[in-house]
Amino acid sequence: MDFAPIRTTPERVPMSHFQVDIRNFPRNHYPVLKALYRVPAIRLAPAFAVMTADTVSVIGFGCGIAASALLVLGINVPALVLLHASMLLDYVDGEVARLRNQCSLHGAWLEVGLDKVQAVCLFGGLSLGAAGAGGDAGA
Repeated sequence: MDFAPIRTTPERVPMSHFQVDIRNFPRNHYPVLKALYRVPAIRLAPAFAVMTADTVSVIGFGCGIAASALLVLGINVPALVLLHASMLLDYVDGEVARLRNQCSLHGAWLEVGLDKVQAVCLFGGLSLGAAGAGGDAGA
């Protein structure tokens, strides 16, 4: 099996260069997430195609950070709405990249990096929100 050489510059790379061993994934991989986010993302992608996929990623990241801030303040319902918007935009950006034929290593790394920072902020927001509520986050 030949793999493409590793590229260090953020240039456009055809999808054939992203090698994924499908044996590592279960056959029915996250069916609920697919129904909630992937299907709507495919339908929304043409509306977001006026932007680059990286722009959609950054907007989704902003929604996630705003959700984290609202969790710290204990404003949970709007935080949940923003979190779902962030997750939906996380799927939309990949669809936009495929639609515009702009799949790149730069975009892939941006996606992973923003997702990791957002996850840390969300856990921090949950923790600080629970501490601010006297440790009774379920109430």
